[in-house]
Amino acid sequence: APKPRAPWSRSHVPDALALYESAPSGDGAMLRAAAVRQIRLALEADRVDMSALLPRVTAGDRAFVTMLARESKLDEGLLWTLAQNSLKPGLRAWQRELSTLAANGNWQRGYCFVCGAAATLGELQGNDQEKHLRCGACGADWRFPRLQCLYCGNTDPKTLGYLYPEKLREQMRIDICDHCHGYLKVISAFSPSPVESLAVQDLATLQLDYIAQERGYARVAIT
Repeated sequence: APKPRAPWSRSHVPDALALYESAPSGDGAMLRAAAVRQIRLALEADRVDMSALLPRVTAGDRAFVTMLARESKLDEGLLWTLAQNSLKPGLRAWQRELSTLAANGNWQRGYCFVCGAAATLGELQGNDQEKHLRCGACGADWRFPRLQCLYCGNTDPKTLGYLYPEKLREQMRIDICDHCHGYLKVISAFSPSPVESLAVQDLATLQLDYIAQERGYARVAIT
């Protein structure tokens, strides 16, 4: 049997696969460990073409990952998550270099100017609560019009609106568009959230996803 992987390398960088395998036992722990092991074996045997997989993951092409996972008999969700996280160190390094070049630019798209991923969250920043979009993949931050749909570009106030969770109106909201039926989660943040906390913020606002999707809104393709 292969020796267990060390959760931390000699350079003190976490080994994501090993950490996942060494997670505390509980319901589904053995199934998760087996799913991780299958992905690792597929990678070691070159049954997964990373040069094809990673660009598709960067572009948000979930359909391609689904097809690849089914063909290779791998856990689709886990393959997607591991591939996304493997890209983040490189993407964040590019973001640190490119953000200074784009600081004075006028980027007003719903996708990231660094890596092309769709915005994960919106933030209302500063005393003026200026709207910014944040990329969960690389951490990029860019200004965006308050009354514009990031998906279809709609600016008609009659078809744009907001949803609020009960008693949290001042902390968070959902921007909705009745033209494309897309939605964006928006939080109030006096200063930009640290890059490392964006994934946490996304998880902490799952109730907003539920509220939006229950009413027929979705995260749609950007046009």
